[in-house]
Amino acid sequence: MIAKAKKKKKNSSSKFPRAKITRAVERVIPNGQKFHMHVSNSAIGKMKVVRVVTPAWKSQPAAFRITKVLTAVDNALTSREQGKILRVSVLTPDEYRTVVEHASPARVYVSHRAPAKRKAKKRRRR
Repeated sequence: MIAKAKKKKKNSSSKFPRAKITRAVERVIPNGQKFHMHVSNSAIGKMKVVRVVTPAWKSQPAAFRITKVLTAVDNALTSREQGKILRVSVLTPDEYRTVVEHASPARVYVSHRAPAKRKAKKRRRR
């Protein structure tokens, strides 16, 4: 008997709906305004953080901007797809720069003398 190789079924639920979110945001953003969407992993499960960076509505409060985008995204996605999103942020380019600068780790400077000191101690022991 020859066993047939089973085809692996692609799990469509593992894909993140980036294109759907982009189309939803395009419908809500005022005409002529550009935007960038940044998706990053969160520390909670396999959820994502979606950041929309746009100069549109920069005079409006953040809650207004987020409500506009979140309503459009919720209408475009299924409940399973919505469950993959931890947070949606709508930031101006200046706000995004400050968020990214604070999130990046500080530079760590390592002294180059440390290995030489260890070598010197090893030599003395022998």
